[in-house]
Amino acid sequence: MRAVKSAYFRIVVNEIGDRGVWPVGQMPPAGWRATPFAGTVEACADQVAELGARQQPGDGPAPVSRATDETLVRALRAVARRQPDAPALRLGTRSLTYRQLWDAVDSPAGDRAGPVGDLLTALVDGAAQPVPELLVMSGDLPVRWRHRTLLRLAGECGLPRLGPGSRLLQSSPAGHPLFPVEVLRALLTGAELVLAPAGVPCDAQALTVLAGGPGLTRFAAGPDVLLGCPETTMLCAVTVPGTASCAPLPGGHLYVFDERFRPAEAGELYVGGEPIAAGYLDRPDLTLSRFLPDPLSSRHGRLMFRTGLRVRRLPAGRIEMAA
Repeated sequence: MRAVKSAYFRIVVNEIGDRGVWPVGQMPPAGWRATPFAGTVEACADQVAELGARQQPGDGPAPVSRATDETLVRALRAVARRQPDAPALRLGTRSLTYRQLWDAVDSPAGDRAGPVGDLLTALVDGAAQPVPELLVMSGDLPVRWRHRTLLRLAGECGLPRLGPGSRLLQSSPAGHPLFPVEVLRALLTGAELVLAPAGVPCDAQALTVLAGGPGLTRFAAGPDVLLGCPETTMLCAVTVPGTASCAPLPGGHLYVFDERFRPAEAGELYVGGEPIAAGYLDRPDLTLSRFLPDPLSSRHGRLMFRTGLRVRRLPAGRIEMAA
């Protein structure tokens, strides 16, 4: 990915303490406040590293209230309370109900219900932080997924519709960034997550990775082919059947910008909206160069992700990848 081309940038900050950079001489997007420091992206990253790559409790802008960001764990527990005896996990012939799953998670020394229990335990532990987050890997880089961003997996987000009585087949290993997406999609909708391929019920649905590697991962979700990467919580676009184009998923935006972050007919693909992660853990250099303030968001202080992909803008918010 090429470096952002501009002689100087100014560090900007939003109301919850996220830091970004924006070209000197251009008004920062709504919800972002300019700070006195300006320089190259590298100099800005050094300054952010000195200040602390992540906002510390009690320092600087007030973080989002814990009651707001804890909602992910609350939502998961609420589903379990509504249907405590419904099947939550199936591993071969073994099955756990929602009550049994959360009893395992809450047990101080008991069975954690395998990787799914480990994930839920990490979410519960993370909810105690001022701004709760879950770490997933993008190659060798830890990416910060905020709990509130993951709540979208309970509704219309481009994944197959699920609900009580539905089954979702685990198709990615525990270390893959799609794994928490599968788990949360199932458990936030009251479905059953099937962990073993043997004896899978014929009505089980699955997310199947078609192509991975640098750039965007392609995976099948029901009849659709979706695109995403850890920096967009694995969900940003859906391919348009019969074409070489793709469209944004619900809650997301696909932008085509030039090197000064102005809309262009052809240029670089940026992803904005609900799916965007909060950046990389302890890597302010990469976070500042790839996660930038979103100039077109209707919600102030949001980030967008710079993919490094060359695209062409089409009508109705669609884009076409360059050859």
